[in-house]
Amino acid sequence: MFGHYFNYKIDFKEAYIGDTIMKALNEPILEVDEMGLRPEAAADAEQRLALEAEAAKELEERLAAMTGREKSRYKAEIKRKERIAEDLAPEAMLLEAMVKTKARVSGKAMVIERLRGLITLEDDPDQDYEMVINFSEVALKGLKNKASRLSPEQLGFMIYGSGRVREDNEGIIRELFHMCRTQIAGKRKLLKEDDLKPEELQQIQDDNRGLDLPAGWFFMGVLYCD
Repeated sequence: MFGHYFNYKIDFKEAYIGDTIMKALNEPILEVDEMGLRPEAAADAEQRLALEAEAAKELEERLAAMTGREKSRYKAEIKRKERIAEDLAPEAMLLEAMVKTKARVSGKAMVIERLRGLITLEDDPDQDYEMVINFSEVALKGLKNKASRLSPEQLGFMIYGSGRVREDNEGIIRELFHMCRTQIAGKRKLLKEDDLKPEELQQIQDDNRGLDLPAGWFFMGVLYCD
């Protein structure tokens, strides 16, 4: 085991630390996103729930339109797929464990065992904090230094671990720490007219009927232009 110091500033969200960095301790880290620890942005969660509700409604309508025999066939197919997924799950878990073990033994993966750092928190920007994380706890101690804040050069982390805990691996460590802050929503797909249902198009027309065009837009009698 050895230690390495990384000097950079990041504003942590306290509520995320236990479900991100702490769960990554003692795990071989090759790709951060593959660990499934990244919190979901609020806007992304809202969109996901809306899509799930829409899909559930469409499924309910499909089932209502099915005959009794069609419903039986549909439910049997769902159960068959669930059985296949259950049968494959142990093999998938075994393969995942083998990959992790190989990465740990070979030293190609980074394994963080504990860390200590001077940080700032999103939820309390008026002082700096000392943070210590190990396998059993997350300890945060406010420095009560509102009048004499630490400079960016004084903020950073001492990381203890094995494998690829080196300066050239700072990108992965930075990405891991960035999971501990408020997440930015992912890029949204821009909808085209063909993506909208007739009732959605009608709703847009109803909501905007009688409103002035945005600044710089004109109606040419046939089409709109800017």
